[in-house]
Amino acid sequence: MRILTATLLAAALVVPAGAAAPVQPVAASVPSAPAAPEVKVEFGWFVYLKFTKDEVRTFAPLLKAESKAAPALICKRVPPGKARDFCAKGVKKYMGKVADTWRKAAEKNQCVEHKYLYAPVTLVSWKAYDCGGRGGSW
Repeated sequence: MRILTATLLAAALVVPAGAAAPVQPVAASVPSAPAAPEVKVEFGWFVYLKFTKDEVRTFAPLLKAESKAAPALICKRVPPGKARDFCAKGVKKYMGKVADTWRKAAEKNQCVEHKYLYAPVTLVSWKAYDCGGRGGSW
């Protein structure tokens, strides 16, 4: 969750005034991670965060661990009962899918891209993709 939260905040802080700005790479970092990645941020219809193969290999295990803890952290303010159970199942499924994409990308030596809305800042899709020979740098 920290990785996603930090990347969301990094994306939100560097959004230009004009939402239809041309694609513009910007470096951002994740302060709570062991080796802060240089996330490539691009602007277009959405905000795109792109992670290199090295970053994917480094952070995939962390994301999996955080996805297991996320339901308890996110849903703790929901009143106990069916609503909290529903919240936990939804968060677990969503975070599990993101973590699974990262795990598979690490196994296949691929990069990962997250796509966010400008406002409200929301992760709307993510994918692994073949990024050629790019390892740890863009």
